[in-house]
Amino acid sequence: SVLIGGAAGWGVVLFHYLIDLFNSSSHAVIADLIDRLHMQGIKGTWLLALVPISGGIVVGMMRWYWRDFGPNMNSMIAATQAGNQVAPWRGLVKMVAASVSLGTGASLGPEGPSVEIGANLGMFLGQALHASQERQRLLLGAGAAAGIAAGFNAPIAGVFFALELVLGTTFATSAVSVVVLAAVVASLVAQIGLGARPAFALPVYEVRSLFELPLYLVLGGLASVVSFAYTETVDFSRAAFQGNVSYLAGLGKIPRCLTPVLGGAIVGIVALKFPQVTGIGYETIEAMLQDVQFPVLLLVSILVIKMLLTAVSLGSGLVGGLFAPSMFLGATMGTIYGKSLVLLFPALSSQIAAPPAYAMVGMAAVLASSARAPLTAILLMFELTRDYRIVLPVMACVGLSIWAIEQMNPK
Repeated sequence: SVLIGGAAGWGVVLFHYLIDLFNSSSHAVIADLIDRLHMQGIKGTWLLALVPISGGIVVGMMRWYWRDFGPNMNSMIAATQAGNQVAPWRGLVKMVAASVSLGTGASLGPEGPSVEIGANLGMFLGQALHASQERQRLLLGAGAAAGIAAGFNAPIAGVFFALELVLGTTFATSAVSVVVLAAVVASLVAQIGLGARPAFALPVYEVRSLFELPLYLVLGGLASVVSFAYTETVDFSRAAFQGNVSYLAGLGKIPRCLTPVLGGAIVGIVALKFPQVTGIGYETIEAMLQDVQFPVLLLVSILVIKMLLTAVSLGSGLVGGLFAPSMFLGATMGTIYGKSLVLLFPALSSQIAAPPAYAMVGMAAVLASSARAPLTAILLMFELTRDYRIVLPVMACVGLSIWAIEQMNPK
């Protein structure tokens, strides 16, 4: 557990450093070109679109050389159940590809790759020790917990992520200690390498009236709609780029090494008009949580565009996770909802919380219903806010959103 947690923690630290490296170096080169053109009287801001395109070119070249970046989380779980061997070293290739994608602006998140870094290390150790299938899955879960714990600085959420999505009903009580220890060690290592600051600087949550609880239930219903649209859009994009959509069959004929370039080009063009939706998006989320004033029309626009751009990024072959985009969508939806309540019912403004409160709860609800991980989302929000008062509205909102998404799209 200590070995997996420590290795996963340092792996996530390295992953974040690589993202920052690719981000700073690519933007520095483009900024230098823009300055040179400006000195000649030429407006060169359009060159910013070249940053995601360059990332798409690098990822495309990697896909041409390696063909396969290795298994995702579901594939690794299936491999442990079937007793199949995988090549964990491919996780290193995927980590670099994700660093390039995220560092150059792909509309994806770092949490999925962080989980896979830990899970790959767990599988590698299990295979090296010739462990049983049950033990290999336990080590896989420990690695996944370590990845979440290090990525969010949230060890409790990491443990429940492993129990909810990796181990399921197959774990014994004695196995929990393995997962807990890996998550704790990974979180400590991440704090050393990345700092102890939580992923977001969240405002103080304020409970103003019991009247708000029904409003949060309505928000839960809206979260399920956003989550359903989000997952369906991502699935459609994947199918389209694989040539499984008849009226978009041309996309399937594009070589797989070129589709990331197309995805990068789309991201770059959109970034010129809506820079808020590109990249991981933590800065925009934090701005919403700090009650920076966004026009409602702009919020609606970036909600729709973020959803589409995330689907294009993933479907085209750029590499990243879906946790951060789902939290972005939840925060945006919650902010729209909070602002709409004030606009529609101004007399209630003193009885209900400010829009950032609905943004925080919306983040948890959309994450829970899109990942089908309610306990992880609830505990993650609690660890990020470190405020117990937010738990009740989060539980109500998440509970309704999970129920609703199960009615709309049962597994």
